[in-house]
Amino acid sequence: MRRVCLVGAGFISDAHAEAIRALPGSRLQAVIDPNREAAHRLSQKWGIPDVFESIEEALAADKFDCAHVLVPPNVHCRAALPILKAGKAGLL
Repeated sequence: MRRVCLVGAGFISDAHAEAIRALPGSRLQAVIDPNREAAHRLSQKWGIPDVFESIEEALAADKFDCAHVLVPPNVHCRAALPILKAGKAGLL
């Protein structure tokens, strides 16, 4: 079972959550967003068990296998690089 992390809890995250739920062999495992309130709302809506405020915190917990990076373009590289350097797969 592939454990998927959503990096960013904004508007587009719902579309990704819905698509991931429909994929056999994948499950929503974590959400990362510095806006903890937004992250908790998303986790409650989609039943995502793990919530993190930072990528570093999520990587240290090792709760996901791949990530969907859903942040604004100006921080996309900053969010994606640590995930890729950690050997995780990513939808960038």
